Amino acid sequence: MSTTVKPETDGPPTRRTRRQARKGATPDNTPEHGRVDGPAFTADGRLRLPATRHLSSEMVMLGGVLLFLIGGTWDVSWHIVAGRETFWSPPHLVLYAGILLIFGTALHGVSSAWQSGRLPTASSLIGIAGSAMSLASAPLDDFWHRVYGLDVTIWSPPHLLLIGGVTLASFSAMVGIAQVVSRAAGGASWHAFSAGWTPATTALFFSGGLFTAVGGASLGEYDFDVARSSVAYHPPLLAALTAFGLVVTARAGRRVGGATLTAATFTILHVLLDWIQLGLSMPRPQVPLVLLAAPVVDMVLILGGTGHRHNLGPVGTVAGAGALYAATLMLVQWPYTTALAGSVWSLSVLTRAAVPTLASGAIGAVAGWIVGSKIGGQPALGGIPDGAKVSLSRWPEFILAAASIGLAGTAIAPAVRNNGAPRPIWGTEANSLVDAPVVGQLTLRPASPVVGEPMTMRVMFTDATVLQTVGRSPAVPYESPRAGDIAEGVMQAAGAPGVYEVTFTPREAGRRWLTIYLPGEFGRMAASSAFTVGSTASGSLAPPSSTRSIVMRPEPGPDENVPGWLEPVTGAGIGLVLAGSLAVTAWVLRRIDVR
Repeated sequence: MSTTVKPETDGPPTRRTRRQARKGATPDNTPEHGRVDGPAFTADGRLRLPATRHLSSEMVMLGGVLLFLIGGTWDVSWHIVAGRETFWSPPHLVLYAGILLIFGTALHGVSSAWQSGRLPTASSLIGIAGSAMSLASAPLDDFWHRVYGLDVTIWSPPHLLLIGGVTLASFSAMVGIAQVVSRAAGGASWHAFSAGWTPATTALFFSGGLFTAVGGASLGEYDFDVARSSVAYHPPLLAALTAFGLVVTARAGRRVGGATLTAATFTILHVLLDWIQLGLSMPRPQVPLVLLAAPVVDMVLILGGTGHRHNLGPVGTVAGAGALYAATLMLVQWPYTTALAGSVWSLSVLTRAAVPTLASGAIGAVAGWIVGSKIGGQPALGGIPDGAKVSLSRWPEFILAAASIGLAGTAIAPAVRNNGAPRPIWGTEANSLVDAPVVGQLTLRPASPVVGEPMTMRVMFTDATVLQTVGRSPAVPYESPRAGDIAEGVMQAAGAPGVYEVTFTPREAGRRWLTIYLPGEFGRMAASSAFTVGSTASGSLAPPSSTRSIVMRPEPGPDENVPGWLEPVTGAGIGLVLAGSLAVTAWVLRRIDVR
């Protein structure tokens, strides 16, 4: 039973009434005032947080997440083209503006609730946890670079903390929107594809697609074809992340076809990113074919929830949906990535990754169903009835049509045109995009190297400053990574001063970078170039000449003067920030109001 107190005055809430409100006894405890409409505690004695009733804050937070996604995509391509740069680069300004927008909006929601004697909404609390996690990653990333040097991968702990925080923030907006949709659904029923469509429904599937896209940003190295890790990691990670996003949104929205609608918004966002990158004349990431595999999830959920004889129960049905989705994703990505000649899901890759991908798809789907049940209300593990009525709403059809047209024009048609030809080199070979000094030339023997055959890289420095730096050094350190095949060591002097070469056998086809590390006046520098290695079947695209330019970029290594305490502090800080944000989220989800 809840306790209701009368306001002491008609003026602003007093300290006493605010304290009583946070304990569950709120003045004027009515929905119109945005307070908890009913008991402030659950049946087992846990505090019940009030539900979101107006979506203005959630939509602003989603705008911040979209800014981060645009800025983050731009930032990856900026690093490919220009290398390491100042914190105040244009992409950083865009992505951190998005994070600050999320943090400010969530903080305003909590502050307003506190000042008016209310408990904050679950959406605001999770939004603060996620955006604070992302903001904390900035100084931790700087500490990390000082301790370990520049990281050239998205998969460094501070970078994953940054992406994870914004993913959590996008989830916070989904939580608030799902509460509004759950109330509008009126009980435990599932809607048919176009039934009961409201603006909140559009917002929910937009948030689901954005949530899935931001989580998938952690795999950006594969989308841009600059991965340092093996391509065999890509299928299970993509299957797990997207299966979770599709199922959590479909379950939270309780809509037949919800996974396909989420995949459609995910695809529209990727098409938008492609257009923006095209307008900026920057490298463009590939668009995963999630939309082509997502209908499998909906079909299995429908068949498994209508009382058929072979019904495996909700968990078994959802796990089967995730596994079949993963299998379908592998089938469609195989020819697609082969035609694009990027991070190729070849037969050998799929042979190694098949079982982990099926398992990760099933696990991601089940986890999405459990979380979606928590934020979407009852039925917690219910099925989809047969008799839902279809309204005249055309929004779902419009979303699917836009996504299908965009996918065909942005992803499938370019793949068909490319037909397996090596992708063009960006950055050091596209010198018109690089504002960096040319310091030498790279010569390859053979000029068009292929996988499994020895190749020689010969470097000749022509810049006077670099020649003075290397002098007559007998060797210089180098690295040449490609999707888990990382050739590294030293290039040996080859006769004349400033000339070095090394021979190795590439094991992975595709574009590779060569980085030679040199000391500089203000820290370590990197002399970089790029080239393409072809497969043994198709050979390699011959370049217009046998030489390539080498440009100089700042690429600082570990700070030699770093204090000894900074390394444990950096590791502990990353762990504490991550644990704190996840603890807040778990606490909020246990007290969420989905009635």
